[in-house]
Amino acid sequence: MARALNIIASVTGTKKHKLNNDTAKTTVTGNTYNQAGNVSSSKSTFTVGLQKLLTTYTDPIAADGFSHTKTIGKVSSGSYVVVVNKHSATGYRVKGSGKIIQ
Repeated sequence: MARALNIIASVTGTKKHKLNNDTAKTTVTGNTYNQAGNVSSSKSTFTVGLQKLLTTYTDPIAADGFSHTKTIGKVSSGSYVVVVNKHSATGYRVKGSGKIIQ
């Protein structure tokens, strides 16, 4: 099930996702918006991570309105929350949705 994202800087989810001892990936679509709420022609980047004790992140993802699948990495079995960080000063906000795949 896809979850919505709407971030200015960083957000840590509250829903715990039970994952197996395996590689985790994410498929996300995000776009960059300016303060007026319009899609920006300049694109920001963001990362998606899984947090148990430490957090493991994807490589930067372009908030360009297209779907991207990125590998988060191998995780041990257990409950994780999702962490999303906007990385560049470009644009005011990143909005989109994504899901964790295992």
